[in-house]
Amino acid sequence: MTITRPRRQKLALNAAAGLILGATLGVGAGVANAAYVQSPQSTATVFGRTYDMNTGVQYPTASTYSTSRGGGVPASYMNPIGRSLKNGAFCHEGATGVFNTSGSQRVSATAFNMNRCGSGNYSSQGVVRLYNGNTYNAYFTFRSPEVFDGQFDGGGGSF
Repeated sequence: MTITRPRRQKLALNAAAGLILGATLGVGAGVANAAYVQSPQSTATVFGRTYDMNTGVQYPTASTYSTSRGGGVPASYMNPIGRSLKNGAFCHEGATGVFNTSGSQRVSATAFNMNRCGSGNYSSQGVVRLYNGNTYNAYFTFRSPEVFDGQFDGGGGSF
């Protein structure tokens, strides 16, 4: 196949525009490696304690984190649940029985095998259950950026 001169010029301009846009946004032109992407942090105050929560994707796993700002908390005060989404719809939830141990300040839970739902754009939006003195309040984290079967898609922390 022969590419005509105007077509070559258009391809060169598109490639240059992609490189400039990629450099401006801090991402490579084309496909970038997604070692780890995470959501913006959210905060909740429950039973006199303040917690930070977020979720992240390192394909093919999605992890949800909960951290107590005031240091360690009693056992079972934090219960993060890792959840993965494919194309914005629920795909898979990890174990729900992950709790912090006594005196720990941070706990995480992971949903494995995101790719079990087939090819597509994957993100994570976890749930963190926090003890309120009687039962648990559940909080959704912000949604992480998307990855496409392991490659950063540039999606953006929407919720």
